[in-house]
Amino acid sequence: MSSENKPYLIAEILLLRGLPINVIKEITALDVNEIKKIRQKCRLKKRSGRFLLIQRIL
Repeated sequence: MSSENKPYLIAEILLLRGLPINVIKEITALDVNEIKKIRQKCRLKKRSGRFLLIQRIL
């Protein structure tokens, strides 16, 4: 894995664990918009201050 992809992977893991965007921004040095794109990619939705994984129902 290249060092360019590591912040994105770390941000994805932290989003799944429910950390706020401002904390992830400080840890990974990613832009807020990049973090929001990762959140959308993972199908995460903000609810009650935490992010919940939205599962696709087939």
